[in-house]
Amino acid sequence: MLTDSFDWTAQVHALVAAFETEIGLATGKSRPFGGRRQGLRGASDDQQGVQWNAWLHVTGEAWCAVNLEGLAYKGWPIAKLIERELAHARLLDARDQVTAPDQVEVLWSRDAWQVVSRPPIDEKHIGGGPVPLADITPDRWAALLREAYACLDAGRHHRARARQMVTLSKRQLKVEKEVSPHLQLRQRLTLPEGEQGWGETMRAARANLMPLYAWAVEQSRA
Repeated sequence: MLTDSFDWTAQVHALVAAFETEIGLATGKSRPFGGRRQGLRGASDDQQGVQWNAWLHVTGEAWCAVNLEGLAYKGWPIAKLIERELAHARLLDARDQVTAPDQVEVLWSRDAWQVVSRPPIDEKHIGGGPVPLADITPDRWAALLREAYACLDAGRHHRARARQMVTLSKRQLKVEKEVSPHLQLRQRLTLPEGEQGWGETMRAARANLMPLYAWAVEQSRA
């Protein structure tokens, strides 16, 4: 819970600085995202494929995550991950290496595209929303993968965005949009007492997520 003394902007700068240090990036070399309009700000390591990112909501809720967007990059790595997991799922093997799987959420989402922006849609969450990693079963994982795979164009070997009917949240208008799947494996960060405490909480979260990062890199490789 936030206190009156919580300076969101200062805390964002401190979180990003700790993120860059933990990831091994030079100061200012991460890619920022979000803003006050979105209600969050954070940074990514900007890798072409599986990424690390971290962000802070205006509510004070903070996260560190392994992130893989449904973008072409080099050969649509998200499609490769889905296909390999459908053929031979390895997520649960990776989970066995996670020290605290109860602290991690698996979130598949559907991104709708409007040129380069992604408008909010009611169908954003695949499978109903985030699932605790500890609660993932083989059947549930397969269902999430199949719904995510349907967000890629089967007519183009699942190497392009699909087109689906979605509901624009702000206008409650049904429209057809290009969509793509988006995977996050995320862990909530404990808010530090001061700006200097982000390094410790970031380090602990990244260490816990590291087996999942290695899994995602391996399963999405070219």
